[in-house]
Amino acid sequence: MRFFAARGNRQYTTRLIAGAALSLAVIGANALLTISPAEASSINGPITRTEMLDRAQNWVDRDITYTQTGTWAKDVDGSHTYRRDCSGLVSMAWHLSQSYVTDQFQGSNAMWTTLGSINDFQPGDAMVRSGHIELFAFWKDKNDHSKGAYVYSFNSDGQTVQNPYANNNTGSRGFNGWDDLRTYKPIRRTGIEATEPTPEPEPEPTPVADPNVVQLSGDFNGDGRDDAAMLYLHKDSSIELFTSLANASGGFGAYFGSYKLPANSWKWNSFRTIVGDFNGDGRSDLGAMYYQADGSITMHTALANTSGGFGAFTGSLTVPASAAWKWDAIRLTSGDFNGDGRDDAAMLYHHKDDSIELFTSLGTTSGGFGTFTGSYKIPANAWTWDSFRTIAGDYNGDGRSDLAAMYYQADGSITMHTALANTSGGFGAFTGSLTVPASAYWKWDSVRLTTGDFNGDGRDDAGMLYRYKDESIELFTSLGNASGGFGSFTGSYKLPANSWKWGSFKTITGDHNGDGRSDVAAMYYQADGSITMHTALANTSGGFGAFTGSLTVPASASWYWDAIRLL
Repeated sequence: MRFFAARGNRQYTTRLIAGAALSLAVIGANALLTISPAEASSINGPITRTEMLDRAQNWVDRDITYTQTGTWAKDVDGSHTYRRDCSGLVSMAWHLSQSYVTDQFQGSNAMWTTLGSINDFQPGDAMVRSGHIELFAFWKDKNDHSKGAYVYSFNSDGQTVQNPYANNNTGSRGFNGWDDLRTYKPIRRTGIEATEPTPEPEPEPTPVADPNVVQLSGDFNGDGRDDAAMLYLHKDSSIELFTSLANASGGFGAYFGSYKLPANSWKWNSFRTIVGDFNGDGRSDLGAMYYQADGSITMHTALANTSGGFGAFTGSLTVPASAAWKWDAIRLTSGDFNGDGRDDAAMLYHHKDDSIELFTSLGTTSGGFGTFTGSYKIPANAWTWDSFRTIAGDYNGDGRSDLAAMYYQADGSITMHTALANTSGGFGAFTGSLTVPASAYWKWDSVRLTTGDFNGDGRDDAGMLYRYKDESIELFTSLGNASGGFGSFTGSYKLPANSWKWGSFKTITGDHNGDGRSDVAAMYYQADGSITMHTALANTSGGFGAFTGSLTVPASASWYWDAIRLL
């Protein structure tokens, strides 16, 4: 009888597969997951699929980093060492007698066999191609393999293992799309024990926010400058709210904590956060949508005080479980959609028939939220859910926030659309205004979209950070016009190639120096473990200057990158 250790959020939930009883065990972030001698495999001996995944997860939770030149790393037993690279990861997970290299995995060996198809993948199998190998964990949708799969992958110097359950130290999660999967040869470890049922994968972690849509910051102390807020997940699972106040130069002061959600009260992947002045007092607050264990969904607000800190989250709206809202069918944003001086919540909901409906929950004088009310619905199959990114802002300058979307068309072109808000806070149909032709060859996963009034003309614009093949990153602006549409994207500042890693920074947008123009700010995870804050100030044309650093959190603070949400 074996035990299955569930992976995710740097703690383990131990589950007895053969029985109905459950026992919980929380293990420190740097502790080893130990498998008792009676349960563990021997080198090259029979092994279960769950043990292979647990062995891979052990390197994740020990923060083992990739290196081609450093010392090898011990396995879970502490009695054998393996190369700290992709082939070493698989050799370790499979409990092999040596640390094979990728070229060897492409050949034949008594310790593995070749599968007939990648569709035959089961947990613990591996995929290999020239120069790289990964460990398969589970399909995103076991009934539709074309949606891709979650994997354990070890990639670049200084990076921890990309894993299926959370981002690693550079903000990357182990996932392969179908087109990428098809470039691999599928292989399977021999000697897999059949005495244990194939483990069911852990539920896919709840999507929190689109990493390719930049979060908006807020003026938390009401001094006319937008600040930075951070939610931090502590090791004991408490969640603390921090603020870094902006100064007159657009830089940031030290982060200070205010309210802390008690340990285990809120699950990190069960809520989405928005920023806005929900009670109309001139200070931005934090709003949250929470997915409860019973399937209901609740709305909460943490009001800001004059120092820029936050009070406790207070609930104001419950959507009952009987509504059957699917958590990963929701995109949440905020803005003053009815123009009453209080920010509201907006939701795009993906219905089962693939129609997409726009909803609004109006903010109240207490900072709470009213019932979500639907307005416009995109017809079934008109828009593909994963092919657009959404931003909110007052694009036509009428005092009401609208919804805008960047859409990746089937032919490779990219289009911009706006759904204008009306006096009730509802939305009209999306109207297109800009097309970037396919010949521009914009790569969809190289785009981060944001919004703000970058030229200070009273209309919000669209901003974009674009990553080129040479790893340079350019800042672009598409100015909003009087009809709420968008002009051509124009580049301004470009980060030199290889100066910033794409997965090592989180970005926010706001008027950080109080000059009436929105700027772009970034939190960067440095190679030495320190974390820095930077600002690229906007100019009168809506372009941006270079990022300038203003705050350094030393590596000794031991901030864990995946435990940060920046707002």
